Amino acid sequence: MKNASVRIVEKEIAGTLYPLAFSLQAYAECHAKFGDVAGIFAAMEIGKDLNAVHNIMWLFSLLNTWGVKCEQMIFQEEGNSFSIEEAKVTMGIYECMDMKTAVMEAIAAGMEREVEVEVETKNAETTQTN
Repeated sequence: MKNASVRIVEKEIAGTLYPLAFSLQAYAECHAKFGDVAGIFAAMEIGKDLNAVHNIMWLFSLLNTWGVKCEQMIFQEEGNSFSIEEAKVTMGIYECMDMKTAVMEAIAAGMEREVEVEVETKNAETTQTN
């Protein structure tokens, strides 16, 4: 992650580094498709069909789209863009599981709250009695 306040997670999948961002816009698009965050996680559960694989690739692609845009806006850098069509041809199931982990990490980073804590030190005088 380049900067914790920006919440861009960079993940390597099949030898390529991709920026991911769970921005407000990404959340809105995920919510429209899956509902709340629990729905997003449920959509990635591998079952008897390939829906979860398609959902994982869709989520990874979406978070990558917003990660690339964040990097362009904030750091003036061009991140690697993820192509679902390329992934279908070049990646295997293990890379898909890596994508699932990356999506979960990006969501966690996007929802993270930063709490600043100031520790106040007091000068305590000790007295000794005999």
